[in-house]
Amino acid sequence: MRLFIASTFSLFGLIAALGGCDSKEYIVAASKYHPAVWTSFPAEGSHGKEALMTGIRECLTCHGSDLSGGIAGVACSECHGNGQDNCLACHGGLNDSTGAPPYDLRGAVDDTILTVGMHTGHIDGSLLSDGVPCNSCHIVPESPWDSTHFDFSLYNGPGIIDSIAEINWGWPESAAGEWDRDTRTCTNTYCHGNFPEGNHDNAPVWTASDQAACGSCHDDGTDIFQMQHGHILHVILGVGCESCHASTVDSNLNVIGPEFHIDGLATVKFSPDSGSYSDGTCSNPGGCHDGTLPW
Repeated sequence: MRLFIASTFSLFGLIAALGGCDSKEYIVAASKYHPAVWTSFPAEGSHGKEALMTGIRECLTCHGSDLSGGIAGVACSECHGNGQDNCLACHGGLNDSTGAPPYDLRGAVDDTILTVGMHTGHIDGSLLSDGVPCNSCHIVPESPWDSTHFDFSLYNGPGIIDSIAEINWGWPESAAGEWDRDTRTCTNTYCHGNFPEGNHDNAPVWTASDQAACGSCHDDGTDIFQMQHGHILHVILGVGCESCHASTVDSNLNVIGPEFHIDGLATVKFSPDSGSYSDGTCSNPGGCHDGTLPW
């Protein structure tokens, strides 16, 4: 537990960490150099919100041009870390420890708010699929004040601080993805239907629930011509999805293997468990057919 107290220097940005930096219990040192409303996260008026609104140029005067301490002798890295080791200093930490909201930068936790949305569902995963890393949708910065993160370059000028987490599709299968901030929807993403035989028109809403129901990303047997190729014949013949994807779904279309679902691969496992599928041909002795047939 540390307390940094201003000395004779005119310190505007001096920050003290009481109770540990990792706990969000940031208390600004009581002094004439900081506004009294700069209290603990996520209270109104914290120094993080001040930075979003006005920038950090005044902070550089006392904490140094690279925020390494300056005349104040207090480096931002003492609370915020030098690398990707303390995302929780500004956001996240309520549902998991990844740094993904909630909390957002202003302390919001409601998942109907744009800055919170479905972060938890994507990061932690669900019954439908395993979670995805932050770099699937965002550039993960090297440090909190990386210019790709903060929209601010310590060395090339103030830039623009807008607190918007820009979307940068990182998963190759979602490289064509598009994000519409006004409608809060994403389109052309692999995980919601942009794959061969998927529902390419699917546009899930980021701040709404039930956006990944079975049938929303690909046909569930009700529109067999969407899936094309061998799927059509199999459905007509009454062959269920579990017959060829037994590791992923059961006969009621419940996902039983989330690690095999929405993972970039079409995992084939026959039921009964015999035969193989490779390079467009399948053999399922004792199942659909004994011979090897093209898909």
